[in-house]
Amino acid sequence: MAELTHRDLYVTAVRRVSAHPGRDRPLEEYLRAMLGLLRALRLRPELRASEFLDVVVGALSAPAIPFEPAWDELPAAEVPGSATAAAALATLARQVAELRRIAAAGLLSTDNREFGLDAPRGGRWSNFTPAVFVECGLRGAFAGVALEESSRSMLGGPRLAEQSGIMIARAVPMSWVTWDDVTSFLVCGQCHE
Repeated sequence: MAELTHRDLYVTAVRRVSAHPGRDRPLEEYLRAMLGLLRALRLRPELRASEFLDVVVGALSAPAIPFEPAWDELPAAEVPGSATAAAALATLARQVAELRRIAAAGLLSTDNREFGLDAPRGGRWSNFTPAVFVECGLRGAFAGVALEESSRSMLGGPRLAEQSGIMIARAVPMSWVTWDDVTSFLVCGQCHE
């Protein structure tokens, strides 16, 4: 696969997820499947962008790993900035535990869920399906793209250092996704609107 840009990653993932029969899978199950896929890659310092795309889409049909009661005891999320694989996996496990608590409290079936929910232990949730989680996670973590927008071509050389703004970032080739990027994707998937 050719090198992806931020926009390519977003558009490809959103389209594949939207067309996938597993898009209606319960979010908790999707996240447990993603946790299993990411655990298999945890020894890598970074993921290829194409591997991250495979994880995001693959979690729609991969087996969900069993819930581990220890996830209920994980401390509050750390501030993103230099996340390791262990921190990203802990964020994901904590999200699964929060979703279980939200469901147990009967909040997932409330009419007001579209306005966001506060988890019983404090986390804020705005997205409750894999398709919306993926779209918002990618939009929030990777430069705010949307399907109706288009990237413009990049300027090269010394001019690149002078450029700023989201439109420029969308066309930047991405070879790697860091564990901090994965953590940002998870956090934005949970609460980005």
